[in-house]
Amino acid sequence: MRLSKFGFIFVSTLSWSLFRSELIHSQTTNSQAPDQASVQNSVPSPLPAQDSSARTSTWQSKDAKHVFGFPDIKANKKGTLVLSADSLTFTGKSANTSIERHSITAVSAGDERVELWGLTGRILRSAIPYNGSMAASAVMHHRIDMLTVEFRDKKGGFKRIEELLDDACGFESHGQVLVAENDAEFDACRVRVAELNALGFTHEELIDGPELRRLVPAVAESCPGGVVSRRDGAADPARTTTAFRRKAEALGATVREGVAATNIRKQDGLWHVDVGADIYAAPVLVNAAGAWAGRIAAALGEPVPVETVAPMLMITSRVPHFIDPVVILRGRKLSFKQFANGTVLIGGGHLATPDQDRNETVLDWRSLAISARTVFELFPVMRSATIVRAWAGIEARTRDELPVLGPSARHDGLYHQFGFSLHGFQLGPAAGAVMTELIVNGGTQTRVGDLGIDRFHPSTPKI
Repeated sequence: MRLSKFGFIFVSTLSWSLFRSELIHSQTTNSQAPDQASVQNSVPSPLPAQDSSARTSTWQSKDAKHVFGFPDIKANKKGTLVLSADSLTFTGKSANTSIERHSITAVSAGDERVELWGLTGRILRSAIPYNGSMAASAVMHHRIDMLTVEFRDKKGGFKRIEELLDDACGFESHGQVLVAENDAEFDACRVRVAELNALGFTHEELIDGPELRRLVPAVAESCPGGVVSRRDGAADPARTTTAFRRKAEALGATVREGVAATNIRKQDGLWHVDVGADIYAAPVLVNAAGAWAGRIAAALGEPVPVETVAPMLMITSRVPHFIDPVVILRGRKLSFKQFANGTVLIGGGHLATPDQDRNETVLDWRSLAISARTVFELFPVMRSATIVRAWAGIEARTRDELPVLGPSARHDGLYHQFGFSLHGFQLGPAAGAVMTELIVNGGTQTRVGDLGIDRFHPSTPKI
C-alpha cells in the first residue's frame, strides 16, 4: 500500500486548461478593514474614487498574506498591504507590486474558516480515533479576515500561466465574437447584454455591423452585429494538459494513466483506491473523474443525474489568414478558431455517440457536415477548404448543466469536482484552485455553495 505524500488522492481524467486570474486575495489577520472598501457578505461593490486631496495612505495591513493573483507576487507570500489614493501595493521581502487605483473594479470583504497547520492539521485530526476529530475541530479552526479585489490586468490575465507551468500553453488572447445572423438574433444579443449589465457584468459588449466586420472582416455582409468579449482567449488543449501533468510530476505527484481506479473505500480514517496491482491511501479523496465521476459518486451513495456526452471537433486544411478571435453563432451550433498555421478548428456542440465502457466514440458525420456547411455559408474564404480529420471527447453533463464542486454531503474527506457540461477546459484550473482552498483551509471565499452535490439530495445524512 502506498500512502500519498500529499495527503490526498486525485481521481481524474487529467483534463485541465487555462483560466483568467484577475482576482487578488489578500489574507490578513487584523481587523483594520478600510471603511471605503468594507462590503458585507462578500458582495462585490464598486471602489469609490478619491480626489487628489485624499491621504497618502488610507489604510495598511502589516500582517497580510497574498493568496493568489497579484502580479509578480508568488502565492502565499507574507508582507504589507497598503491602499493609497493612487494604488494598492503589496510589499514582501523579495518583491513588491502595485495595482493602479483606477484599474480596480470591485472589492469584497469577509472572513474564512481555516484549520491550523493547513493540510497537516487535517491529516492529524483525521487520525484521532473514536470520533475525536470532531472535538479537535473546535479548537483547530479559526477565522481570518479576507479581502478580495477585482482589477483590470493591463498585461493580460493569462500572462502568469507560463510562470505557473513553465509553458505558455499556446495561449492567445484575441477575444471571442458571437455573431447574429439576422435582426431577431441581434435583438436577442441586445437583451442578453442588458441583462448582464443589470447584474453588474460589463465584459460583454453589443457591437453593430461595422464593428463586427472590423473584428471579423470575412464575415457575411448580411450579419447585422453581435456580441464581443474582448479579453477572451484560447489555448492548445493537448499542450496545456501535458504542461499541468509535467508540473505536477515535477512537484512530486504520481500520475497513473491507462488504468482504472477501482474498489474505492474508507478504512481506518483513510481512503483506499485500487489502481491496477497497487493500492493508494490518503485521508482526502477528490472525485474528478469526468465522465466516470458519476459512477464513483453513485457507488459512494451520492448518485447524481449526469449523462455522458461526446462533443465533436474537426480540423480543416490550411487557408489564408482571415480571422483572429474565436467565433460562435447566436442561432446555430458553431464555434471555430483559426490557428497560426492556417488550419481552422470547427466545433459548436454537435455530439457523437459515446461508449463509456470502452472509452470510444462513434462520430455523427451528418452533424459534422452541417457545421462545415455553416462555416462555408458565413465565410466564403472557407469554401475551398477540406476537412482533414475529426474526433470527439467524452465528458459528463449534469441535468442542470452546472458542475458538482465541493465536499461530499455523506463522507468526511471526500470531495467532488466533475460535471462541467462541456466547459471543463475553461473552468478546470479555477475549479482546482477553489478545491485546494476547500481542502487545505476548510473553506473558500469563492461562492460555490450552490454547486454542492447536496443540491441533488439535500437530506442525505452524513456517515
